[in-house]
Amino acid sequence: MMKLFLLKAFYFFTFAAVFSQTIPSPFEDDRKVQHNPWELIIYRPDNTEGLNDVRCFIKIEDAETGEDVTHTKVSAKYEWVSMTVVNTGKRKRTDFESLFVPGTVSVLYDYEKNYYLSGGMAARLHLKKGKYKITVTTPKDSHGFFKTSNKGEWTSNEFYYDTENPLKVIFVSPTANRNGFYNGGWHISAKAPQFYEVTKPKITE
Repeated sequence: MMKLFLLKAFYFFTFAAVFSQTIPSPFEDDRKVQHNPWELIIYRPDNTEGLNDVRCFIKIEDAETGEDVTHTKVSAKYEWVSMTVVNTGKRKRTDFESLFVPGTVSVLYDYEKNYYLSGGMAARLHLKKGKYKITVTTPKDSHGFFKTSNKGEWTSNEFYYDTENPLKVIFVSPTANRNGFYNGGWHISAKAPQFYEVTKPKITE
């Protein structure tokens, strides 16, 4: 009986040693999980009522060839972002919860066709490695009931992005003149726009 017990023990520990070497620990796998280095978030914070419903469409070009690669080198999903204003005592800080707070669960949706942003939306882009030029536009027939002095196409500045850049979030905000009136345009920046109840526009004239 003793010999049988020792034989079973020998096989058990031998098998356990081999098994532990060939099957990686799930905790080791967790440590290897990293942020996708080629994911870029384009976030358009809430605008005024009416302007929120005006879509701006995302266009992505190869920065070196000028080729439109919006649907060839890029895939995208979108989410609605929860926003809270935190009073720190000295100043107010805006928290974009589902984008920056670890552990916050995001509900992602598939685009049916074109990639676009409405107020309060964020697009999560998965890009192939490379350098890109990013713009957003609103066609003249897509203004809805929101009126500005610009009756034509609303366009943005050109934002250049390299997937080697550690930058992971860029922002889209509307433009306005010095009197604070919206003038029909968009501004893309790596810097978050000022926010007080709604996004403050980028002054362009």
